[in-house]
Amino acid sequence: MNATFGASDAAEEFDRDPPTDADGELVCGRECKDGSRCLAPVSLPYLACYQHERSASIVPGETPVASD
Repeated sequence: MNATFGASDAAEEFDRDPPTDADGELVCGRECKDGSRCLAPVSLPYLACYQHERSASIVPGETPVASD
């Protein structure tokens, strides 16, 4: 049994590739108000940009974290 569970473990369990732009750089990928895909750069796979941090997750079963 794996004692630690990190972001890389979650990415391995998810079947889809993380959202990227045309150059292969990681992007937010959430849906914008106008219906387009958010192309804001992010540092980790499946991470939301600051504008979408409270929006619905793109990873099934994951919920956004509410900060107080």
